[in-house]
Amino acid sequence: MDIAISQFFFSLRSLDRTAFFKVATSLGDLKTIGILFILVAGILVYNRNYRYLKAFVIALAVSEPITYIGKIVFHRARPLNALLTETDYSFPSGHATIAVAFYGFIAIMLMKKQVSKNLRIVIALVAILIILLIGISRLYLGVHYFTDVIAGFVIGSLGVLIGMTFL
Repeated sequence: MDIAISQFFFSLRSLDRTAFFKVATSLGDLKTIGILFILVAGILVYNRNYRYLKAFVIALAVSEPITYIGKIVFHRARPLNALLTETDYSFPSGHATIAVAFYGFIAIMLMKKQVSKNLRIVIALVAILIILLIGISRLYLGVHYFTDVIAGFVIGSLGVLIGMTFL
């Protein structure tokens, strides 16, 4: 299944799509997440919402080490013909993990603060779109297999669940 899905995404490659998916994948890069984390943490501190800040940090602090350990344990080589150079192992996808842990947690925080059902739906859909775009970008760019991305989504979800239990 992994090979078939990789070949499918390879067959879709074009200059325009590659440019789009490079931008999409940057939403899960350490630099982007770091800047956004500082912004979100600053807003939470400014609003003295330390419970959410603690839960947010826990969600990220749980999911990232699990991903790192998974890479060490499984030693899965990355797919061939990648459009980006990555230096660590493939399984699980760190971008997919952080996409769910970071954007998913932010979406849940925002949804808990909204009284409008329609606005909660929009927030959820935007978060799902960002998360899926990051995951698909990793497949399109050829730096991960499908199962790497799914494992990252599961680990990120676990981080969110653990973080939310502290609320």
